[in-house]
Amino acid sequence: MDPTALIAFLAPCLALLERAGTSTAERGGAALADGLWEHARRLWARLRPAVQDRPAAEEAVHELAERPDDEGARAVLVWQLQKALEADPTLTADLGRLWGAACQAGAVAGAGGVAVGGSISASTVVVGDHNRLGPQP
Repeated sequence: MDPTALIAFLAPCLALLERAGTSTAERGGAALADGLWEHARRLWARLRPAVQDRPAAEEAVHELAERPDDEGARAVLVWQLQKALEADPTLTADLGRLWGAACQAGAVAGAGGVAVGGSISASTVVVGDHNRLGPQP
């Protein structure tokens, strides 16, 4: 289970996930890509108790929910998640299973994959390691 990938996936949803179950959150979640909201909710439901047990993690979630693009806030939450995963092998296994299901359903791009939040047209997408575009020396 890669905590960095999990937090990158959840970051845009955290503000809604913190209010999960409310009509506002459900309306906002319905606007997300097909399947993404359901997978985010499942992952968060499993992760939330571990976050609530760690005040620093809970604060990191609130910070990232307010600023989902803030790399510093994201790094703090990743670090807190790593500590939670190290302390709880069951949490690690459960999140790994849920993450795998999200990847298999196409809600998450797996390693080497490309995730698109809309559509791509008249563009080039390059995947792989150590690729270079343009003329080669």
